[in-house]
Formats: sequence, structure tokens, C-alpha cells
Amino acid sequence: MYAMSSPIPKPEIILIIDLQSSAVRGTLVYCSEKSPYVLSTHKVLVTQRASETAALIQATLKGVQQVTEAAQKEIHTLLTLKEYQGLPRKISRIHFVMCAPWIVSQAKTVRKSAEKDFQVTKKYIFALIDKERSGFLPKANFPVTIVEEKISEVRLNGYAVSDWENKLCKELEISFIVSVAGETMVQSLSAVVAKHVPVRKHCFHSSLLLQTIGIHSNFENISSYVLIHIHGNFTDIAVVKELSCAYFGTCELGDNGILDDISKNANLDLRASASAMSLYGTAGLDEIHAKKDIKIVEESMLKWVKNVFEMLAKEYPAVMPLTMPITVSSLMSSAAYSAALRAKFPDLPVIELKKEEMSNDILFSAKAERLNINILEVSAIHSLGQE
Repeated sequence: MYAMSSPIPKPEIILIIDLQSSAVRGTLVYCSEKSPYVLSTHKVLVTQRASETAALIQATLKGVQQVTEAAQKEIHTLLTLKEYQGLPRKISRIHFVMCAPWIVSQAKTVRKSAEKDFQVTKKYIFALIDKERSGFLPKANFPVTIVEEKISEVRLNGYAVSDWENKLCKELEISFIVSVAGETMVQSLSAVVAKHVPVRKHCFHSSLLLQTIGIHSNFENISSYVLIHIHGNFTDIAVVKELSCAYFGTCELGDNGILDDISKNANLDLRASASAMSLYGTAGLDEIHAKKDIKIVEESMLKWVKNVFEMLAKEYPAVMPLTMPITVSSLMSSAAYSAALRAKFPDLPVIELKKEEMSNDILFSAKAERLNINILEVSAIHSLGQE
């Protein structure tokens, strides 16, 4: 992807608020022309299920309030320390990073051809996108608003180019991504944050899109793959072809549904089920669990695989049979999901994104979680600059 970065003109503090379906995480980052420095991470769990819509919204908004308050207190604390005296005194920007059910993203390609050469300008491209966009926005029972739009690839006469402005061609192909969210939720998020952080710049992002940008920033050899992001109540999926997002989708089965299934069938509480799931990913179940429990955990994990790929085959059949590498993003147990995918697709590479192999340019304080998703999101937002 390209045409999405700009240099950061001055040091600033940003707050990244990650809204998943079972947690809200606030990541405080000091950004400069040099390396981003992650100052702290604050997390609030959201226990409501997707079916409890009103309660889920309220719990999520309360979580946003709590991580925002914690971030403000953290800045005040840091400014009392000698080593942080040069730190900006306030947050400059808020970045909301959204998963299902808070955001819906779609990838689209528009083509234009002519017998004679025509000039490609920004005005011309955006006019084509505007015309195409209105025909595929998701239908909803509530008002939605566009919160993010990115051009992922431009092809002139069949060739991908990064410098396309004012060029001539006979064939033009534009791949772009549009993300929409509920208008009321967007307004509510901004209102909650505004009570504690009086900044005008609120940016909204698709978590899947940010993660793909972060992957491309950290792994030059990964260009075509299926990204699977599992969180509380959902599994979000992106299909990426040659660095360009071709598909976004969501399966209504995530960590919570799998844990419920294991708990019910193995007669374990949720904590023990989570432990069994993690051990499945490291093959530790063989040593401490009965064969019955091993089978139950594996069946639950393979049920998740079946649901995800049945949905993918139905909504994006062009990717099936699957030949692309798969990579997993999960705060609970990437290893467990990777193990289930390997069991189902033994001939496909399942890429584990190890933080040791990611960018060493991002620094972390002792109060910050050094998680894969943190590294990917911070890398992506830093590459976008102050857009």
C-alpha cells in the first residue's frame, strides 16, 4: 500500500484506543521523527456478549472513558519525573482502532479504459471512487458514516505504480478500501473522550487494515496472505494479494464462543478452558489432560476453523481452494489458533508473527505491553504520520 504516509513534523503524544469485542485497550505513544516510544498500556475487559447490544455499547464506552482517564493520569505522573521533563504536556491525537462489531470494511476495485490515452489526476480518481462507493456501502438499520478510506493500489495499463498522478494511460485500475461505522457510536466515542482530552483530531481505523499495514512495514517478504484476527465475540478476516487488500469479512465466532464450547463439553470453568486452549497450542495437553479433554479442545478449535472457512468460501470463493499462507492475530492464544489451522491445512504455511522479528524501531517502557498487535498498530500509525 502507498500514498498513505506523511512525515511527522513535530513530537507529540497520541492515544491509541483499541476497541475489540471483549476489551478496550489504551496505548499511550510518544511520536517523533525518530522511534515511537510506547509509554503505557491500559486494558479494560468487556464481558458482555454480542447479543447484549445495548449493554455491550455501554460497557465499551465506559472502557473508553477508563483508559482515557488512565492515560491522562499517566502523562501527569511522567511529567513529575526528571527523565520525562521534555515530554509534551498533553495528548495531540486520538486514534480509535475498531474491530467487529464496531466497524465494517470493504475492498473494491474500479476500472476505466479508453481507446486513447487519458490523464490520471487526483480529481479524476476520487470522482471514480465517489461514484463506485455509494453502490456497495453496507445496509444497516441505523445511520452509518465513512470513517476511513484508503487507496491500496493503482494500476496503469496493467502495471502497479506508486507515482501515478498526471500520468497517461489507456487502462486504469484502482483498488481502495472503505470503512464505515455507526454514526451514533462514532459520536459517542468522540464525546466520551472529549470530556477528558480536549483534542480536535480523532482518527478512526479498521484494525484489520492497520494490521496489514503493520505487517508490510515489518515483514518485507510477506505480500500475499490471509490475516485472521480473533477476539471476544468475532473473527475478522482479510485476504491480501500482493500487498493489496482484496477482501474483508467477519465470522460470528471468537474466543468467547470457543471457550463456552470447551467449558460445556469438558465440564471446565472458563479459566480452565482458557488454560486448556493455550496448552493445546503448545502441545502441553498431552501431558496433563485426559484424552477426552484433548479431543474436546481440538474439536472446538476445528469447529472454529470450519466456520471461518465456510464463510470465506461463501463470501469470497475466488480464494478457495486456499493456497495462500495464513497468519493469526489473537490476544488470547495465537499458538492455539495456528495449531488448529495446521491440523486442518497441513500443507499450507501458517506464519507466526514473532515480535522478536518485528521492528526494533519501536521502544517500550516498563508500563507498556509488548504485544504483536501493539507493534503492528504503532508501526502502521507511525507510517501514516499526522494525516
